[in-house]
Amino acid sequence: MLFWFWLQVLRHPTRALWRLIKLLWWTGFGLVAVVVWLHLAVRHPTAAFLAGLVFVIWVIAVRVGWRYAWPVLRPHLRIVVPDGLWYLRMRYTWPELATDARLTVYDPVKRVHGYMLATWARTEHGWTIHGRVLGGQTVATYAAAADVLRSAWAAHRVTVDAPSPGYVRITVYLDDPLRIAFRPEPVRVPDLRQLRLGRRDDGRVWTERLIGRHWLIVGATGSGKGSVQWGVIRTVCPLIQAGLVQVWTLDPKRVEFVMGWRLFARYAYEPERMVEVVEEAARLVAERGDRMAGLSRLHEPTPDEPLVVLNIDELGALTVYVTDKKLRQRLNAALGLVLTQGRAVGVCVVGAVQDPRKDIVPMRALFTTRIALRLDEPGLVDLVLGRGALARGAACHEIPGDEATGAGIGYVTVDGDPIPGRVRAAYVSDADIADMVNRFGDHTRGLATPA
Repeated sequence: MLFWFWLQVLRHPTRALWRLIKLLWWTGFGLVAVVVWLHLAVRHPTAAFLAGLVFVIWVIAVRVGWRYAWPVLRPHLRIVVPDGLWYLRMRYTWPELATDARLTVYDPVKRVHGYMLATWARTEHGWTIHGRVLGGQTVATYAAAADVLRSAWAAHRVTVDAPSPGYVRITVYLDDPLRIAFRPEPVRVPDLRQLRLGRRDDGRVWTERLIGRHWLIVGATGSGKGSVQWGVIRTVCPLIQAGLVQVWTLDPKRVEFVMGWRLFARYAYEPERMVEVVEEAARLVAERGDRMAGLSRLHEPTPDEPLVVLNIDELGALTVYVTDKKLRQRLNAALGLVLTQGRAVGVCVVGAVQDPRKDIVPMRALFTTRIALRLDEPGLVDLVLGRGALARGAACHEIPGDEATGAGIGYVTVDGDPIPGRVRAAYVSDADIADMVNRFGDHTRGLATPA
């Protein structure tokens, strides 16, 4: 036994010291409890029986509480428990955890398993662990162990990325910074290169570029796709009123966007009319391309040449589920032209769909900004966000299905940056839409105009 202990000290000194402290603590606690109980048993048998019964109940209560109540109370206890205790718990169990998670590298000279020497920094919602990867390891080695680390630390989420070549950063979230839905910001003069849509899980404002981009929004029913689409419309409302932006909306369900039709330069819900709107956008792309040839590589919105946002709800209803084969062929041809040539000439597509598979969205690769909300299957994550997104922490299949806690939460990637960012779109209510229409809508048009 003594030989085994000294072997552990030589191989893992920090882990052995931690185990020794725990052993001494529980041994001393047990001896004191036994002595006190024996003393009571000799002089006061009834009191000894009651004390033993209370102790057993206490042990059961602690076990049950640790199993069920601790995950719920932990975020609130962080207010009372000093951060140093959390640091000690995580920092001094790191050598043992690194071994269990297979994040160590064997040194044949020292005959020990080495682990990454990291620096720990406090954040608003947890910790960041930064260090240099060991020989024979990659960032993917640590990304594969993210679930093990999350379970060991009882954390809400653990993400892994590479801040610089040869280094790894592990971000530990003890609670979810996006668990509570929030209202959108007041309407202000927007920047088409930084539309303000919501929040990121690091506390910053979630901004995305619209001009020169196509957006694909994917999510299951009730995941909050409408929050993202309405967020775009709400943000550009001042530019719609100024004539610098036009929104053309295709609404196959005739439910999501009919309330705001006065904001749209085009609004269609019948298959024939929706195809005509997409073909009109394709003709606009061709005409602008001819006018801009040799003059500019990126369109700048003006009242005469506004930015056109082609907002398509339920993209699959057009690309696959239209029963008329000729209509479907016309739409796919026109939409393909808009997606391949429209970004530079000021025609952007914002499309939403539930199923991102290739047979539903054959032109998926042409969207440069991809937003994945709650998905039903983990295999769909990489289809939307790109290969390796799930391994980098984009767990879209783990987003809560409850609309109050999970709607609008998702992950975003853009071309050139494969690291997914976790975000939550602001919730745009029916009252917000009515306010938008009253303030920025064109009230001179009749009801027949959008049809």
